[in-house]
Amino acid sequence: MLNRKLSLRFLAWVILREEIQLDTHDSIEDSYTALRLYKKYLEYNDAGVLESMLNNIQIEGMKTGFKPPLRGLLAEHRTDTPPIVQEGRSEANTPQPRGGVPKWLGP
Repeated sequence: MLNRKLSLRFLAWVILREEIQLDTHDSIEDSYTALRLYKKYLEYNDAGVLESMLNNIQIEGMKTGFKPPLRGLLAEHRTDTPPIVQEGRSEANTPQPRGGVPKWLGP
């Protein structure tokens, strides 16, 4: 079992196989990544493989010092975080006023 705090960047790399926070810190990218990681947690828990996945994270972390490898090593696998799309807005990363659950969060 993991007995340490893990960075969002490391978790995104090891679980989602994505590189985040490459040039700047983007709180929207961070929150979207955290939501996706939480959904993965639920998926692993429901499938009964959570302990196995935590062990894999521990092993990978020990190999890399709990840091993702140098930038660009996942370039061929990288999927850019999709923009947040809401009705009536043309700017993908513009914060939106509160007014219900965004469609991308799902039911």
